[in-house]
Amino acid sequence: MRMSPWTLGLFAGVAVVTLPASASALDTGQCLPAAQVRATLTAESQNPIILGNRTGYGYATALIFTSDTTGSRGYLLRGDKPLGQQADTICIDSVYRDIRLNDITRPGIPAWAMMAVDAARANADCRENRLGYQEDCSPHDLALETMEGRGSRVMFAATGEVINPRDGSRRQNQRITVTISASDQLGGVMATTQVGANYLLSAYSDMSYTQHGEALLLQGR
Repeated sequence: MRMSPWTLGLFAGVAVVTLPASASALDTGQCLPAAQVRATLTAESQNPIILGNRTGYGYATALIFTSDTTGSRGYLLRGDKPLGQQADTICIDSVYRDIRLNDITRPGIPAWAMMAVDAARANADCRENRLGYQEDCSPHDLALETMEGRGSRVMFAATGEVINPRDGSRRQNQRITVTISASDQLGGVMATTQVGANYLLSAYSDMSYTQHGEALLLQGR
């Protein structure tokens, strides 16, 4: 079900506040009052492009991927309640750039989503750095091919900073990939290191593009 941009659970009931142009951007790892996050997003012309609920951590919490109008910058936001319920606090799980979206009605992995990595180096990176939720980590291309074989298609890719769920460390310049199953709207958000270790950040349910995401997709982002 498509929701309008600012009637989502993360922002429901929060008045629009316009920040001065000098307002600083949100940063990975911050958890802030919902009104403050909403104001910053408005000032930066950010809109939600993908919606979901994070699962696997004991309870569902709303997750929203945002983008500016050009697909050059965005945020992964996590509320403290599921979609449809008003959040009191919003955490910034990622700041990313160079957004790419894929038409998930078409089978196959887009060429821009692959990395042609050295599998041995990727596996070593997985082991040495204990990457991923429940240490779910493997070479990037193998991970995408496995997901595609299970009916999950690449939905989103970008590059940015993420938080490794194993130890809470912040990791910069990671490839961020979202996959989704067209049959049940279940998905996963993964990150990939520069040597190609692909690790799970979180599982999701109820994934969908918003109207802003669909518009970016039509622009060829």
